[in-house]
Amino acid sequence: MSTAVVRGGPAQTPTNTLYLADLDQRVDQRLLHELCLQAGPVVRISLPKEEGFGHKGFAFCEYPSVETAQYAQALFAGTVRLYGRTIRVAFSPKGSTEQVQSLKDPLPE
Repeated sequence: MSTAVVRGGPAQTPTNTLYLADLDQRVDQRLLHELCLQAGPVVRISLPKEEGFGHKGFAFCEYPSVETAQYAQALFAGTVRLYGRTIRVAFSPKGSTEQVQSLKDPLPE
């Protein structure tokens, strides 16, 4: 399997999950879902919350395959700005290197 070099970081093994960092507090799960859909179907968006503050400034986007995540990483890296911030994109080491069998509902009700 090939590795990808993230600007300013070490080489990483691609997984089906991207880590998205430097997010403004105005960025929400729906906006991230719409952004990530530009690269392909989304399994799940995770936007960890910080009690009493909002989200923690980073999120995870899970795709059904490593190939889709690789395409998204190449598409988004250094090019996406939301609310004046360029989003940092990297492969999450907690992602899978296997194909995901079923799509879960990526948006909360």
